[in-house]
Amino acid sequence: GSGSSKWSCLGVTAQKGHLVNKERGGVLVGFKPTSTDLAPDASYFSGPADGDGRCELVLGYTDRVVRAFRWEDLGDGTEHLMGQLVSLKKWMLEGQVDSLSVTPGPLGVPELMVSQPGCAYAILLCTWNKDPGAPPTSEVPSEGTRETPAARDVVLHQTSGRIHNKNVSTHLVGNIKRGHSPESGASGLFALCTLDGTLKLMEQADKLLWSVQVDHQLFALEKLDVTGNGHEEVVACAWDGQTYIIDHNRTVVRFQVDENIRAFCAGLYACKGGHNSPCLVYVTFNQKIYVYWEVQLERMESTNLLKLLEAEPEYRDLLQELGVDPDDLPAARALLHHSLYHPDQAPRCAPTGLQGPT
Repeated sequence: GSGSSKWSCLGVTAQKGHLVNKERGGVLVGFKPTSTDLAPDASYFSGPADGDGRCELVLGYTDRVVRAFRWEDLGDGTEHLMGQLVSLKKWMLEGQVDSLSVTPGPLGVPELMVSQPGCAYAILLCTWNKDPGAPPTSEVPSEGTRETPAARDVVLHQTSGRIHNKNVSTHLVGNIKRGHSPESGASGLFALCTLDGTLKLMEQADKLLWSVQVDHQLFALEKLDVTGNGHEEVVACAWDGQTYIIDHNRTVVRFQVDENIRAFCAGLYACKGGHNSPCLVYVTFNQKIYVYWEVQLERMESTNLLKLLEAEPEYRDLLQELGVDPDDLPAARALLHHSLYHPDQAPRCAPTGLQGPT
């Protein structure tokens, strides 16, 4: 979720001792932390960050530092997993890191992205696989210069040449899918939002697909397929509960949660029915959590009854049987209006097929 600082408890594993739930006949498994980080972090990512298929843990801290870790097994223990988190790299950013994500780059290789103030973002280069035997490059300064290798491994991108507030808080979400096919996940789509109400959808590094300006303070950004067509919509939440769902064509659906929100997330969760469904989760300042499940829309774009009927194969045949030209839209609208609102009255200008004998 977004909107609050966290203390990290890294890595959990099951203990031998189990608690039995007699009422449901289930087994509740006890968990024990294997590694704990007491540094307050602002954001995190867990997953393959460098394209090698292995999962990394990437933490963004409130002091503008980002660190990458990987779990290293030290053997199988009898009580719990034996191992430790190994630091892979450290990056120092110019601005506050509010969120981080991974999105496919131009060659399909995952790129680690972090948000930067002013609707900007940075690509963090993952170089630990280039020389596995060398010490962490982020800790070794270059000779004759104050710049560390980690500083050179940060590529900053500004999404607009005109920035109204270069210090405004920014969030991003990457790897936005645009279909059910395996290739759709490598589209390189990502989105950004700012606290002053800017929303942008980008493709690859510098191709702006659309930009939207709203009059609400956006503090959280997620992605969620609410139509079931494989295209993930961008979901942004404001402090006052205003929520925006925007598709790839910039079609906007919005609604209002009637409380101020301190944290928000969206995803596929199993709330009822034993299956995952699109869910929106809100945490309020009144210590309440609201979960909206089965958040599904038939379509994002607006439509009307006439458009829906035109998609039905038998629609044109029925109009012709009633003496209405299917291509005569005013006549078709008049017939629909009469059928819906005045079914017991004779139409004023009845089509040929509806007129009585003369």
